[in-house]
Parts: sequence; C-alpha cells; structure tokens
Amino acid sequence: MRAQTDPTTPDARAPILLVDDRPANLLALEGLLSSPDYEIVSVASGREALAELERRDFAVTLLDVQMPTMDGFETARRMKLLADEQDRDVPIIFFVTGIDADRSHVHRAYAGGAVDFIQKPLEPEVLRARVAFFVEFYRAKERLRTRLLEAVRAREDVLAVVSHDLRDPLNIVLMSAKVIAQIPDETPSAVRAKKAAGSIIKAVERMTRLVTDLLDLARVDAGQALPLDLATADVSALAEEAAELVEPLASAGRLTLTVDSLGAAAARCDGDRVQQVLANLLGNAIKFTGEGGAISVRIRTVNGEVVVSVCDTGTGIPAHQIPHLFEPYWKADTQGKRGAGLGLSIVKASVVAQGGRVWVETTVGSGSTFHFTLPAAGAMSESEEPR
Repeated sequence: MRAQTDPTTPDARAPILLVDDRPANLLALEGLLSSPDYEIVSVASGREALAELERRDFAVTLLDVQMPTMDGFETARRMKLLADEQDRDVPIIFFVTGIDADRSHVHRAYAGGAVDFIQKPLEPEVLRARVAFFVEFYRAKERLRTRLLEAVRAREDVLAVVSHDLRDPLNIVLMSAKVIAQIPDETPSAVRAKKAAGSIIKAVERMTRLVTDLLDLARVDAGQALPLDLATADVSALAEEAAELVEPLASAGRLTLTVDSLGAAAARCDGDRVQQVLANLLGNAIKFTGEGGAISVRIRTVNGEVVVSVCDTGTGIPAHQIPHLFEPYWKADTQGKRGAGLGLSIVKASVVAQGGRVWVETTVGSGSTFHFTLPAAGAMSESEEPR
C-alpha cells in the first residue's frame, strides 16, 4: 500500500529508506539527513528493506552494498522484482558503499537499479543535495498522481450525473415521441408530427446508446468488470434480431444485408452485450459501405468457440489505422463520418469480458471483416477454421 501522507500538503514528509547492517552507519545517515521535511525509516538488512517496500513507496533508498546474508546488489534486484509484481514505480535506489569503486561494481550497481552511486567517506553536502533532488522528483510524481485522481473523481461524478439524471428525461422524451408516432390521425399536420416524432425517437435511441457506451468505457478505464448476465443463447437468433434493427438503415443506403449460420451456434454469453457488439459492428459496416454494397453476418462453431464474422464490401481500412481501431475515442480521418469513437473499444471490452477475442481482416477498396468469438455451449465443432 502507498503511504497515507498527502505529499501536496505543506507538512507532508517524504519517506526515505536507509539500509545498512551497521547501527553506527544508520545513526550517522540519520543525523546527516535530519529534517522536518523527511520521514526516515532505518533497517539493518535487505529482508527488512523488502518488507518496508511491500508496505509503502519511498522517495529514495540509501542502500549499503556490503551486508551479510543478502548484499546490496541482491537486495536491489529483489526490490525491482517486487515493484514490478505490484505494478508500482521502483523506489530510487541510491548505493552507498565503502568498497573500491571499480568499474565492475559501478556497472553492477546501475544494472541492479541504481540511479546514483556515492562512495564513502560521505560528503554531507553532496549527500543532502542528491537526496533533495530525488525527494523533489518524488513529490512531483505524487502531485501529478493526486491531480490524476482528482480528474478521475471528477469524471466519475459527471458520469454519475449522466447515468442517473440524463436517462430518466431521455426515457420520458422517448415514450412521448412514441405516443405521437402512433396517432391514428392522417391529417397533414398529424403526418408531419409523426414524422418529427420518428426523428426524435432515432435521436433519443442514439443518445441512449452513447450514454451506455460512455458508462461501459468508464468501468473499463477504472479497472472494473463489465456487468454480465451470462446464459446459454442462440447466437444466430441474436444476429437475426440485430440485423432486423439496422435493416432500415441498410435499405436507405440500398445495401444488401444477410445473416448466414453454419450449424448450431449456442454460446455462453450475455445476449444484450452480444446485441450491443453486433449493433456497433453492423453500424460501422453500413457507414463505410457505399450504395449497392453488401453486408453479411456469418456464424459458425469452431473448436469450442462460436465465431461471428461481420463482412462488408466497403472502403476497407488502411494498414496504419488498424493498430488504433480498438482504442477509445480514436476515429479515422474520414470526411462526413461522424461518431464518438467509442464503438470498437466497447466491442473489444465486451467480447473480452465474455471470454472471447476480436480481430479484423481488411483490404483497402475491397471491404473489411470483423471477427469475434464467444465460448461455445453444447455446440458441435466443425473442421472449418476462421478466416
């Protein structure tokens, strides 16, 4: 765990770790570094140093090389391993040594994680200046970390408003528009009202999808698992339903939309999440496929996985854009193609959360095929491999 002291407050003290097996040396270092700005932690062995590191971070570690049982080089190596395992910054390791400063020792010190090297007898002013430099660096990192945490909290507050305070009025607008759209009156004014209501319904549905995507992305960024309701589902039926929802858009663009299922395709998945994935992939396919083109959804079971492929005859994707496709907020520089840049990042997060994987095959000018997999549930495997 990190130290509980807030480094941004005036009375915050920077933690410094001293490691030396000789009490007299520790007392001397404590005297040289005595300051109300520092919190000195002294230990007499490498094992004690590792125990302290497990508990908290340090601005700088002053580590003696010549210690019994576990010398400074081995202590530094284990410190780095521990920090890597916990996904933390490696404490700055500052070697203090009384041995001959030959090149082999200097090289070994830096290879083990040292960022500076000082030889005894110590020069007090030099030691204090070097420690002060690393302490300031530590405080700068902590200030940045605090600002990032504040930014994350602010974003979470905004998303909470979006989740709770925006969805209710959107639902009211949607229900009201649907009531207007069902008016049986066919007078010119009623027809115009119903047409406007249809536009409102489409806009509200798009806003609702965007709100859902934003909330999902926030969960992923925060390291939280997406909420899932797993059950055995017929993926072919889910694909048919998704195709029906986007059929009006495909027809408006004079596109052919088909769904082909090669045998049984039952998967252990969250049906609503799969619908969300298909809606994003089909929406992109429609957006980037020219008039008269074709879009198809193919489902088959291969080696214990249900493989779903959404194919289009659209513009294709340039090779330099492929590594960025699934990044949040990233959008290709295409004229007239609007969007928040969230769709494919949500696709990947949702598929991975359900135990699947996602990838794309594409050729510029010939179209793209997005594949994703789901764990099969009681389906017969076929010899066909995904292409």
